[in-house]
Amino acid sequence: MRRVVILTLVNLALFPGVGAMAAQDSPAPVAENADVIEALFLGSGPLAPADGSHPCPLTDYWKGFPRGTTVKVRVSITVSEKVREAIERALRQVPEATNGAIDATFELTEDANPMPERNQVTLTFHPDPAGQGCIFDRGCIIHRFDSKDRPGVFRSGRAVQAAGLPVSDYVHDVVGHGVIGLCHIDGRRICGPGNSLMSRGPGIFSGETATELTPLDLGAAKAVYGSKLDPGASRDDFIEHRLIDPKLSRSAEECIDDLLGTSG
Repeated sequence: MRRVVILTLVNLALFPGVGAMAAQDSPAPVAENADVIEALFLGSGPLAPADGSHPCPLTDYWKGFPRGTTVKVRVSITVSEKVREAIERALRQVPEATNGAIDATFELTEDANPMPERNQVTLTFHPDPAGQGCIFDRGCIIHRFDSKDRPGVFRSGRAVQAAGLPVSDYVHDVVGHGVIGLCHIDGRRICGPGNSLMSRGPGIFSGETATELTPLDLGAAKAVYGSKLDPGASRDDFIEHRLIDPKLSRSAEECIDDLLGTSG
């Protein structure tokens, strides 16, 4: 035993960089909230809604505005004051959620149907969202991307929604989908729809969700924006940077209450 110890000490003395090299070769730990990240940013994994309603215009890519963007949110005067106030409150969370990479401003416009320009997200109440390009009569957000060569990089977003929906629906589309680019997460798997602004899935109703970004949402967003990746990064990039690891994903059975309270 003594001989082994002596030989080890000699090796360390002769090759002092060996220990450091071994430490560098060790992979970084996978993000603690990896399954939440996968659902919210890629629309996949065990926390994605079981009914397939992720919904993201692209899966397997991080969707968002380029770092350093100030997103102007323009809201039509057709939108109620209660909804405007809720959107403004949630927009104040954007710098925190993105580690300062994205900022957002709010502007009220007299245009009844504002069309977004670059780095803008607009919202209007409309009597016929389906006629404006939405699949559902209740409304949707329509994203435009920077170019075909840059999948996932937003140019703009246009939310067209029916009046009289729960307030959370508008914040969900404008701030969650529109500004930050989040997908849905299964409200049952996170122990209740109130635990995320982006909750959806079987048996989850829109009025039950949070009306602003929750600790769960903020923790995932901070981890992603705290990485070296940029919007447009692929699923493989997320795996390489240890933000997700499909091999470690939890089974989609019951709710995972130890995810709650994550603040990033």
